[in-house]
Amino acid sequence: MVVIHRGLRREARLLVELIAAVAPGDTARARLLGDHFRDYRLGLTGHHHG
Repeated sequence: MVVIHRGLRREARLLVELIAAVAPGDTARARLLGDHFRDYRLGLTGHHHG
């Protein structure tokens, strides 16, 4: 359980940094990070409901 929580917190921190660093107009990068965020959110939701 500790490992899962550490991983989820790490990913949340990284996502914040990566999203903040997207250059204006870089839609490809924004789309990629959006897809990753969706997967992260699904994993987090599954973890909390599981």
